Amino acid sequence: MRNKTISIALTLFAGMLLTAAVLRSQMPSAGPQWEYAVVNGFGDKASICYGTRNGCGNDEVRTNDAVISAAMKLGDKGWELASVTESFDKNPTRTLYFKRLKSVINKNEDRR
Repeated sequence: MRNKTISIALTLFAGMLLTAAVLRSQMPSAGPQWEYAVVNGFGDKASICYGTRNGCGNDEVRTNDAVISAAMKLGDKGWELASVTESFDKNPTRTLYFKRLKSVINKNEDRR
């Protein structure tokens, strides 16, 4: 009887360890993970740079007010405006910085 009790206890303990290992592997890493995009342009031409580990994945927008059109495009896909800068040198430029949380919903989405 004692051997059977020990055997059952060890089996339950091993099952709990296995369950904990499986659950831990499915948990997201600590803290939120973000992805970033930048809209850069002025007037009727703007580009969207989607941040990747290899640099930018670009998308161009050409409309009457391309910067706001690009911003609307990102907003419709869940991107949040984080910051804006403007330059009025020889070539005026407006730069909008966006971010959004990485999630299961976004992983397989074509960003463009």
